[in-house]
Amino acid sequence: MITSPRTLKVGVTQWHPTTDIGSNLEKAARVIERAAADGASVVVLPENGLILAPTPRCVKPR
Repeated sequence: MITSPRTLKVGVTQWHPTTDIGSNLEKAARVIERAAADGASVVVLPENGLILAPTPRCVKPR
């Protein structure tokens, strides 16, 4: 049983992912590092933050 209040600081992130996985991973690392520096113990990434599946809107026609 917990007898004293506890605090959990959560970092919630948001950005526009691209089809470039490497770029998305770099962005994720930067926002995780920033959230951790601000005291976050847990960092929540966007649902599609690491890969945005190609769609007609984001893929250049050949």
